[in-house]
Amino acid sequence: MSSRFFLVLILSLLSFSNARAFTPAPAPEHTEQIPTSPDYRSVNGYYYGLQFSPEWGGGLFLGLDISNRIINLTPTALSPGHVPELSLDDFRNGLRFTRTRGFDAALGPNGFLESAEDWGKWTPFVGLMPVYGRRSTSSQYVSDHQQMSDLPKLKVPGAPTDLEQWNLNDWLVYETTGGVMFHGGSGSTVLAAAELRFMAAGEWSVAIEKTGIRTVYVRIGKKNIQSFTQIIGALTVVIDNNLFQNKDESFSYSFDLDDPEALVAYHYMLGGNLLPAEELSVRATGAVRAVASTKSKGAGRLTTLRFGFPFFSYTGKTKGRIQISQLRAEHADGSESSVESGIHLNERATGGVLLIQRRTVNDFIATSAVTKNKEQVVTQNTYSGEFVWAYENEKASYKRVRKQLDKIVAQTGLRDELAVIIPNVPLGYFQTSLRVLIDEKTTNELIEASRDRLSDDGGVRSLSSSFVQQYFADGDDKDRLCGRIHRIRGSLARCARKLEKDTGAALKEAAVWLQEMENAKRASNRRAFVAAYAAAGKFLFANQFTVKATLALLRNRPPAIQFAVAGERVSLLKKTIEQKITIP
Repeated sequence: MSSRFFLVLILSLLSFSNARAFTPAPAPEHTEQIPTSPDYRSVNGYYYGLQFSPEWGGGLFLGLDISNRIINLTPTALSPGHVPELSLDDFRNGLRFTRTRGFDAALGPNGFLESAEDWGKWTPFVGLMPVYGRRSTSSQYVSDHQQMSDLPKLKVPGAPTDLEQWNLNDWLVYETTGGVMFHGGSGSTVLAAAELRFMAAGEWSVAIEKTGIRTVYVRIGKKNIQSFTQIIGALTVVIDNNLFQNKDESFSYSFDLDDPEALVAYHYMLGGNLLPAEELSVRATGAVRAVASTKSKGAGRLTTLRFGFPFFSYTGKTKGRIQISQLRAEHADGSESSVESGIHLNERATGGVLLIQRRTVNDFIATSAVTKNKEQVVTQNTYSGEFVWAYENEKASYKRVRKQLDKIVAQTGLRDELAVIIPNVPLGYFQTSLRVLIDEKTTNELIEASRDRLSDDGGVRSLSSSFVQQYFADGDDKDRLCGRIHRIRGSLARCARKLEKDTGAALKEAAVWLQEMENAKRASNRRAFVAAYAAAGKFLFANQFTVKATLALLRNRPPAIQFAVAGERVSLLKKTIEQKITIP
């Protein structure tokens, strides 16, 4: 084997590119699990290169997706005026067990454009690999924790009696991916490499949910994916910029499997033939009902910075923006909805065989929806924005959960509102989320208020200064903003000045994007509207003083705030927060 075996290590360090584009994972509606956030991730893959001669070698791309999410469905007892206290190992309402098993793989030859035996010289290479992947996700109800160890895996029901092993709302999703990946770049013996990857792939998915004793909801979907990734790395540091676009289409039906014709149509649909199901749904016998059909396309750009070693231990942060357009037809009433979404993504993930899998999201999602009835008359034209913070950990400890809750308190200032008593024991799988929903009327008030209060530098300085000075009024940094969060050295006075400056800058940026929203609204440009809203949300929730300023501007119509906690051992908490803030 050539001395350039170094490419194995170099290219394995470039291990975090994605086997598939970032697209929402298909999952049936009506699940009981609290979603931590919309899922725009794909399986992380690891690339390995080998050189067998000066001119040629081989490449292997492998990605694995293995996860278990366990949610205790027993609710937390709430008492007005008291801090919620999570109960431990109370499984009276059972659990929801969701598990994912999947892989993506690619194997193909590499060609090296020149011979480079000298230490430190960069060696160009190119390669072409077919890509194949499979993935299954199932969600099952279990009555107690012990039942999970003997729980049979869900299989696609072939007959009505097969549903007897399913509980109501159990669901199963199968995905198959196939395509081709072209890659090229250059590596050197100083453990550095740069690479470009282009992937074109198709994906087929089948989702099944038990909705009655003998009835199932079935959705099939097909997706075309294209992604282009720029990767550069040295030693254990990797940066990749991913540009992607995709198109997908899905159809869903409800089947009564006790009906012989419906059972035949169900099997045809699993094989990709929708005609029998469509013919039976037109008869309106009730055995087969067409539910919905959707078409969507998405595009975005994501930048990821990761540290660590592939498969063993790594941590990474992803930022970027995503645009999604979707058209959904509801067959029950003939209505049709057009949805535009703009997403500002800010996520952090840690994993590897030596580390516990955990993930934090800090996103803002803007949506514009127009619904028409079967006569094509507009019945609804609305828009909204949503801030989403979430944290999940496959084996959480009290200390780590408390640390994450302290961080979101520091970011939002909602100390009393997010107070919760958590058992100081190993918690198993754990997730928590905070959502701030700004509906259409609240959005309009935000635009108007920003025009009045954020239109000049004096108003911005006054607003940012008032909340910062209020925070430091007692001479204490109770949320440890200066050192731990913003890493500002020096006196509290110096920290306060820096926070006032940062808050003012964020509010001015938010005001610019809010004005862009207003301009896009006047021009009836929904796509530009949600893109500007997502950008504005990034700055409105930049720190606790921008959050307080936002809530103060909306004091006449406060947004809906929801706080949730769930996990393997703790009871389920869902809490609506009412918050009205006045300007000091």
